[in-house]
Amino acid sequence: MRTMVITNPASCGGKYKKNIPDIQRMLKEEGISYRFFLSQYPRYAEELAKKAEQDGFKRIIACGGDGTINEVVNGIIGTDITLGIIPMGKGGDLAHNLGIDKDISKAIENISRGHQKSIDIVRVNEDRYYLGIGGIGFDSEVNRLVNSRLRFLKGSFAYTIGALLKIPGFRYKRVRIHFEKGVFDGEILLAAFGNTRSYGGGMYITPNAKIDDGVLDICLIKKINKLKLLYIFPRVFKGTHIGISEVRNYRSRYLSVESDTPLDFYGDGEFICKTPFSLEIVPKALKVITPLGK
Repeated sequence: MRTMVITNPASCGGKYKKNIPDIQRMLKEEGISYRFFLSQYPRYAEELAKKAEQDGFKRIIACGGDGTINEVVNGIIGTDITLGIIPMGKGGDLAHNLGIDKDISKAIENISRGHQKSIDIVRVNEDRYYLGIGGIGFDSEVNRLVNSRLRFLKGSFAYTIGALLKIPGFRYKRVRIHFEKGVFDGEILLAAFGNTRSYGGGMYITPNAKIDDGVLDICLIKKINKLKLLYIFPRVFKGTHIGISEVRNYRSRYLSVESDTPLDFYGDGEFICKTPFSLEIVPKALKVITPLGK
């Protein structure tokens, strides 16, 4: 199978750049014939992926974090190209939710010996897509802080530090969210729209989400006492925040979001747009290589 490999040498602050020669060697040892490309600037991976099918490639291996994977997904959506993943990022939630090991050698074994699975993706405003979880409110502000000032920290630790820095000065947001079967209108801490279970390096904000069930899982955390928030926050790492009185959970195939003031919307850890926006689940729209049994 003709394979394109796209690597982001800047993933996780450049930590994994030194692993590129080993990745090339292990791919050859697994008998994978490929052409290797380095992502040179934001959305370059998407540009490469968009040209892949016309250049005869049948598979793209994304080496990087959730942002790199997101770019590749936006480049191949609507094509017959299969996605392989070698996780090399800060959080690695997309790979984790697909059962792909963080160990590079095991991830490469999966590409060679795993199986192809069709999964859902989420369309934003008809022109962008994300694979995992999108959000507005507190989590988006933490995301922006992590991306701009805490890039040197790893995984969930970065998001925990970012959250603790943001809590004291955070102002709640008034939103109107129209679901398939109802409306929410009120002040929130955050709203997360999950196609997968976790984000932020292992925070299970939508713990019941499934990547191939044809619906979005939505978690709303309403206005909450900030001392109680400090109590709730650690529970997100196990998904046990579900059931707390300020937490609301919905499921919907599509929705629209408005707010009194423009709010940043992040998907797969990357800025996508500001409110207002609409989301729609696109069932079984992406082919990805996952471990056997996943």
